Amino acid sequence: MNSAIFHFVGGDAFFTGFLSVAVGAFMKTASQGKRHRMGAAAILFGWILVVASATAVPIPVYAIAATLSVFAVATRPHHSVSDANGSTSEADAPSERLRFRPGMCRVLCIVALGAMLNEFTGYHQGHVRVPTGRPVFVIGDSLSAGINDGVDVPWPKRLDEITSPKVSNQAQAGATCRSALKQMDGLPVQCVVIVEIGGNDLLGGRSASEFRADLNSLLSKLKTPDRDVVMFELPLPPLFNGYGYAQRELAAQYSVALIPRRLLASVLFGQNATLDSIHLSNDGHQRLAERVADILSLGRPQ
Repeated sequence: MNSAIFHFVGGDAFFTGFLSVAVGAFMKTASQGKRHRMGAAAILFGWILVVASATAVPIPVYAIAATLSVFAVATRPHHSVSDANGSTSEADAPSERLRFRPGMCRVLCIVALGAMLNEFTGYHQGHVRVPTGRPVFVIGDSLSAGINDGVDVPWPKRLDEITSPKVSNQAQAGATCRSALKQMDGLPVQCVVIVEIGGNDLLGGRSASEFRADLNSLLSKLKTPDRDVVMFELPLPPLFNGYGYAQRELAAQYSVALIPRRLLASVLFGQNATLDSIHLSNDGHQRLAERVADILSLGRPQ
């Protein structure tokens, strides 16, 4: 696995980054001199990782943490100086304009740890509950349809072979959120739908707002009271937070279960898992089928 790429597109950099911010804030609170400067560097480094992770956490959390970080990095502790009589007093550095407040760094540390905990609860989700016994349909693009007909066996077909519910693959190569509407034809009223879509929208340069509008149209038609929908979170490159926000907000709006993006990223960046870094090999299809079977707790054939 290309661990460096996975660390970012899978979202792990979010945790590494905010951990660095928390450690830096603690160092700024507890130390002076060199360690104090190292704390500021740790905060700055942490934010680089957080931003690069493209994680869709609530904007107020980012805003509060960023504001506290600016003040923590921009200020210095007061220095003690001695006069001719040997008494000491506090003195500001000539260039210092902001008064350093250790309590502010303590709050930053708490906010950073809280953001990590909040993201962790869904990010490492082990199972997604779906009704048992219902047929399963997959709506997706070439990642699910495969690109070598007769050579590769796509993961939905493999999922059908290793689980008891019937799995039907509706995915089409080149599909986008907009064109995936055509894949809904023939879906029964009661079924489970797995949605793996959005990669072509992202690679095709569609804006996050356009992606959101098309995904909203798709999910609004897919989700019914008798139909359960599960959606893969997209592995995201840096600065593509908008795609993540769109998926999470619409998933909450339509009661769609999300499969954490680290699952798909862990398969895509596994050894010998792809043919061209985007499309799955036979090994990749098999791994993804097994991971989906586990996370959805689909029964095995008797």
